Amino acid sequence: LRDVIDQIRIESLPQISIGGSTAPIHMTIPEGAPYSVQANWLLYGGDYQFAGPGGAFEEGKLYYLEILIKPADGYRILEDVSVLVGGDVFDGITMIGDLGIWCCL
Repeated sequence: LRDVIDQIRIESLPQISIGGSTAPIHMTIPEGAPYSVQANWLLYGGDYQFAGPGGAFEEGKLYYLEILIKPADGYRILEDVSVLVGGDVFDGITMIGDLGIWCCL
């Protein structure tokens, strides 16, 4: 029997800064949370392309933040999990089985 995760909290997200800065990917989650998060920036231009953590943001382009949430060993994420981003409920999630959750902001 595995422990379940019924709420996921992401306290802060990386912010876009136009003008030569690199794409940040750091996010803050509660200390000791039974899950990990990984961020990737995607550039939208008819389809999504990986923008990478080392790239710079360009003015006039549309970017999305892809977040992958993975449970720690011995845990599983409930299908009706509540995801809070900066204290607000986020509904745009996709379960990817035991691998965790995918969402795009």
